[in-house]
Amino acid sequence: MDFDLYEPTKVALECFINRMPKGAILVFDELNTKNFPGETEALLEVVGIKNLKLLKTNYDPYISYAIL
Repeated sequence: MDFDLYEPTKVALECFINRMPKGAILVFDELNTKNFPGETEALLEVVGIKNLKLLKTNYDPYISYAIL
C-alpha cells in the first residue's frame, strides 16, 4: 500500500483484509515513519499489531511487509 495517509490506508485495509486469504502479503511503503504516520495508525486500528509479524526488505529501509 502506498497511500501515506491515514484515511485512504484505513479504507483500503477495511475493504481488502477480510478478502485476503491466508498467505496473502500486505506491503507498506512507509510504515512506522515519522513523516507519514497515517499508514501505521490505520494498520494498528484495523488489523492490530499483535496480529502481524512485520518484516523489512533488504532493499529499502521504509518498506515493510507481513504475511497473513
